[in-house]
Amino acid sequence: MYDHQVDDDHSKSRGGAKPPKPKLFAIDGGEPRDVADERDGDVVIELDPHIEEAEEEEESSSYVSPKDRVAAAERELALALVHLASETLWRDERAALMNVERALELDPLCGAAHHQHGYLLRLWHEEAIASHTQALALEPTNVGYYRGRADQYMSHGDLALALADYNRAVGVDPKDVLSRAGRARLLLEMGRLEEAFLEFGRALRCTRHHRGGLHRERLAVLRLIGDEARLLGEIDAVLLEEPNHPAAWSERAFHHARRGDWANARRYLTEEIERTSATYSTYSRYARAICALWEGDARAALPDASAALKSDPKQAYFLICRAEAHALLGDHASALADLTFAAKENSHDQNAHVVCARFILSTKVAPPATALLHARAAVRLEPTEASHHADLAWALLACGDARAARREIAAGLRMRSNAKRRKKKPHTRAEDGFRIRHYTTAEYAGFGLDLRLPRPRTLAEIRALRARIDQAAPKR
Repeated sequence: MYDHQVDDDHSKSRGGAKPPKPKLFAIDGGEPRDVADERDGDVVIELDPHIEEAEEEEESSSYVSPKDRVAAAERELALALVHLASETLWRDERAALMNVERALELDPLCGAAHHQHGYLLRLWHEEAIASHTQALALEPTNVGYYRGRADQYMSHGDLALALADYNRAVGVDPKDVLSRAGRARLLLEMGRLEEAFLEFGRALRCTRHHRGGLHRERLAVLRLIGDEARLLGEIDAVLLEEPNHPAAWSERAFHHARRGDWANARRYLTEEIERTSATYSTYSRYARAICALWEGDARAALPDASAALKSDPKQAYFLICRAEAHALLGDHASALADLTFAAKENSHDQNAHVVCARFILSTKVAPPATALLHARAAVRLEPTEASHHADLAWALLACGDARAARREIAAGLRMRSNAKRRKKKPHTRAEDGFRIRHYTTAEYAGFGLDLRLPRPRTLAEIRALRARIDQAAPKR
């Protein structure tokens, strides 16, 4: 008689491999033989009952009920809808919100759906915070959910709560560069500049990619601190690490421009322009033109101003810059054409009207009535600025209406005294943070060097103009 034993690997044969042949073992200790070799019809082969139980247990453990399969499919569909909402968010927020709400109906425990729902409800603060909190309750270690709730708190002005969420995100993942950078920007908005500078440094140590933006923000924080020595050292460190970093070159140029070193400012702006495309070097070319004008080199300023205008033909600052270059070269007709076009295309910009009016009155290249129209437009756009009333008085005097000029000069002096009595709005670091995030360093350099636009007239200048008016038309 023989007893029967099946190899344990039989349970692993479902993947397509051929199962091993069962063996017959002699009870008396003889050699085992294959079952196929046993031809004795009286031999009864009985399988081991333990093997049958193991197979039944395996089948029962791998069995998935239809209800569980439906639940798993709904979870997958919910995630797919969340991904679809992320893709269509910037095109159609209404459709994205419908997809996210459908995902929440399918799987109320989907953290990603709650997080996306919170972002889409960002205009409704309480509902958005509730959705972000629900997402964090489901996935308390997801740093992205902490960042989402922190951003919502920031948009509502709850900076302390936002900082607490950013601290939690950094605590969960200290190497998350987005959490570090977000906390640095928040510290900047809170006016804690030194802490923001250090936090940007920690964010830089967390990544090897896309470091340019972090460097730019770190340099901007140093500029707000006002530590020029440390700013220059930081710029040199950035250039040593990334010699082709255009923002560092423009920042270096801006550093020299603040000191009136226009030659070095132009040199570093040239380095920056050579490292960027024509599209992104527009403001750098404009800044280089301003430096050339400050040096008195109008011939060098003219091509840069024209190149900037190719990118934005209606920009008032670029047109004024080129007009000044034309005026310094003696081409008053071209200068007047640029200034007139700037005032026409930027009718909402009082600076364009003021420059045009002052140029006409000082050079007499057009009738004074044209200057009067631009001066009136400037007063209409900014009626509380004393300088605009003084310019209007100058234009009225050139047109021969001394009485009206006297009234305008009196209005200008009254506006100036009222402005002194009014308390100025305190400057907030939040405004600095906004500017840093929304302008590149090249644009900063351009706006920072934009010192040749008309400055508001001083009190002495306004009084001198009043004396001229009184001389032209003495009081009765």
